[in-house]
Amino acid sequence: MKTKLVILLGLLLLFSPRLQSQNSKNKAHKVWISNVNNSKIIKGTLYEVNDESLLIMDKHSKEITIDASKINIIKIRRKGKIGKGILIGSLTGLATGAIIGIVSGDDPDKTVVAGWPIGTYTVEGQKKGEKALIYGVLLGLAGGGAGALIASKREKIIINGSIESYKSQIEFIRNF
Repeated sequence: MKTKLVILLGLLLLFSPRLQSQNSKNKAHKVWISNVNNSKIIKGTLYEVNDESLLIMDKHSKEITIDASKINIIKIRRKGKIGKGILIGSLTGLATGAIIGIVSGDDPDKTVVAGWPIGTYTVEGQKKGEKALIYGVLLGLAGGGAGALIASKREKIIINGSIESYKSQIEFIRNF
């Protein structure tokens, strides 16, 4: 019964309105921009995309305008994507582990003959609920790690200081 409750709770969390994607204009994107002269990488949140430049907010809420002719590479990732990847991976691993534990059934009790001075004793086999919990937790942790790795990927856009290259990628950046 507890396993069914955990699975139901996981499904409810997965489909909750808070996790549903929002309007694309409200989506925040983390960006890493390297200059043509490779002086330093500018990190921040993408605020605005113009025909000639990008406007970024750094971690101190300072606006930085970067001219497209000075951009070498743009790396971009949707903010919150890693957390969502961890959540989806964990819930998938938890559900998979719980199903494996339930399907595998109860283990039989084992009688162990240890000899003198311990003698003979009985080891109780695991119940399917215990196995479901153990497998669910272990696969949930593994799934969360896998989800984090998969979601941490950044899209790489190569500009090389070319205005034409920037303009050809501008719609991709806006729609990301």
